[in-house]
Amino acid sequence: MTVEEAVDLAIRNICLEGLTDIFRCPCELQYFKNAEAATKVFQRIVANLKKHNFKDLGCEYLSHVLVPKSSLQYDYRRAALLSPGCTISYLALTLLAAEKIEQKRIPVAQHVVFSYRFAPHGDQLFSDEGGYNKWREEIVRRRTSGRCRVVVKCDLAAFYDRVNLHRLQSTLESIGIERWISTTLNDLLLYWSRKDSYGLPIGGNASRILAEAVLIDIDDYLCSEGIEFVRYVDDFRLFAPNLVTAQKWLGMLTARLFGQGLLLNASKTHFYAATAVEREEVPAPDSAERILEDFIAKSGKYRTIPRLYKKPSTEKFEAFKIVDIPTEISNLEEAPIAEFSSIQKILIAILAKQEFTNLSKIDFFLMRCVYSVDYVIDMLQKNSQDIPEDVRRDITSNLERLLNSAFFRNLDWYEYKIICLLGTDPYFSKRALINYVRDATRETSPLSTLTALELLFDRVTRTDALTIREWYDRCGEWEKRRIMKIVASSMPTEEAKAWFRSIRANVGLNFITDVAYSLNTP
Repeated sequence: MTVEEAVDLAIRNICLEGLTDIFRCPCELQYFKNAEAATKVFQRIVANLKKHNFKDLGCEYLSHVLVPKSSLQYDYRRAALLSPGCTISYLALTLLAAEKIEQKRIPVAQHVVFSYRFAPHGDQLFSDEGGYNKWREEIVRRRTSGRCRVVVKCDLAAFYDRVNLHRLQSTLESIGIERWISTTLNDLLLYWSRKDSYGLPIGGNASRILAEAVLIDIDDYLCSEGIEFVRYVDDFRLFAPNLVTAQKWLGMLTARLFGQGLLLNASKTHFYAATAVEREEVPAPDSAERILEDFIAKSGKYRTIPRLYKKPSTEKFEAFKIVDIPTEISNLEEAPIAEFSSIQKILIAILAKQEFTNLSKIDFFLMRCVYSVDYVIDMLQKNSQDIPEDVRRDITSNLERLLNSAFFRNLDWYEYKIICLLGTDPYFSKRALINYVRDATRETSPLSTLTALELLFDRVTRTDALTIREWYDRCGEWEKRRIMKIVASSMPTEEAKAWFRSIRANVGLNFITDVAYSLNTP
């Protein structure tokens, strides 16, 4: 694959799938619908890569956001917020290595490794032959094959964060990747890790491909030792003929991982009989407390919670109509540690009994259990048509007050979720979004401020734009690009032109911002 082909595929792929699968698609992706802008970005990144030097890529530091991991209440992953230019450069560099990485992996036909099999077609990077569902099907096939009596379930602890960058570089060079590619990738990743020598940015396709390269040696080792296994990313299943062999194989895997600086997640490692099925939810009798067990799964000492609201069936709703909501709220106020299940029970009861005025206490619920934010926001969105307008206004007002209090400051993900709600109908609050951007500090990631500014597009007046543009000099590149669009779309042409001329001198320092300038200048 040539540099030109890699950059072209990288741009097409992020236009299809976004910069990451964690956050909203940023407005910068709209730039690539403009042929002139897309060509400018393409040519700039190709030229930078052909210099074969990390310093010439012009990449910025990345930001990190702690995002709730799966449904575990106390577990987070450190998701990366990468700018569009950095994402394209990183992905293009990785694509230059991807074909050789795939060639060194266990072949697809052996049905062992199912994650991110590189086989570009159209704007997509990965083959349809793998995937999570096919991995799950293979687990069932192997444990019921008659050769297996004990299954070992295990995964790696903080896999992406623990990847040793120097070992990754050595792996890439050992499989024949050109030295300039492996060195540039290593320098870029070290720059983002602040020279810590560990960690791949979480959330994008480039890191997914490199993570698979990291595990090539582990996969080959297990196969050479005759260990029967399947893998999806960092999630392993071993299929042993007896318990002793299962213990031996797990020990061998653990020792090999140690050599790579990787660890198994002890809390998620366990054995089960091949005749058993992996843990599934058990049907519950028709009582509010028992029905909640359909939504709240427990595993060992970790309590898991749903991130999305799922409406119970009509008949199960009946069980919540007998819940004494005032008593439950009183108990929640007095509890030293609030359980998510208590909040969930109250919310479902409110919906079942249609006592919507209790939703005016939504800020209280969130402050009692910050882990409930995803669930509560999703519930409010999905039930917005049923919630009376005056209650929705109270909800908006209370969430705005909660943002102003900085209660969630440094908990970027939760602020981001509240911003997303307040930026969309029927909970929209222009005042909340503007005040949030005005008061935001530079101590946190730009995720919430860039999102707030995007949600203000086409919803601000000239007076608002005059206020917002005053913040331009103190903002980062993400916010500057959005302020440009707000000024261009909300102010008279001549007035906007004068302002754009005043900022022209420092725009060229970032080529994506330079593209934004050229597209937004009246």
